[in-house]
Amino acid sequence: MTIDSKLVSRRIKRDIWPRLRALAFDHFTGRTAWRHRDRRIDVVNFQSFNRYLADGVGCTTFSFSVNLGCFVPFLPGYSPRPVQQKNGVLLPQEYECQFRRRLQKTILQPELRRIDTWFIGPNGEYLTESIDDVLQLFEREAIPWFERFSDDRELIRTLAEDEEGETWGFGAKQSPRRRELLSSLQSGEHHPQQLL
Repeated sequence: MTIDSKLVSRRIKRDIWPRLRALAFDHFTGRTAWRHRDRRIDVVNFQSFNRYLADGVGCTTFSFSVNLGCFVPFLPGYSPRPVQQKNGVLLPQEYECQFRRRLQKTILQPELRRIDTWFIGPNGEYLTESIDDVLQLFEREAIPWFERFSDDRELIRTLAEDEEGETWGFGAKQSPRRRELLSSLQSGEHHPQQLL
């Protein structure tokens, strides 16, 4: 079987999106899903690669990475432009989120040592195994990670104590970015944008 990015997107839509719908994700495009919760928006993005990036990573253009983002509407954002909306619903991109993470595969792929990219071979090698791996990682890691940020106390703790590592996007300790986010949370002056 010859494979392309469209086939990978169809498998994501067929195998991944129903599971995310069951977990209350409510908006979908070909490669991104959003879940609007009280005071936050969870984002899952299956990153694809153009030829230039794929060559740099050492993978095919239909390989993918899985990026997670937690967007807190009442915190300052990164982008100078407003967050995208559709019919009045905020749909932030993963890279616009204040808290970000990339999943790491648990299957062995000798063709690609990088642990943050699932290698999909030119004849569909690893596609089924990769989709299954991602589904397991959602249950074991992604959903608990999203749930961490359902409480402002955890947001404050993360900003005050954690080093950027598994979770990033909020700046190094004592950075102006992190101080701005922490100050906004601690001030209690939250001005949530409309989530739905």
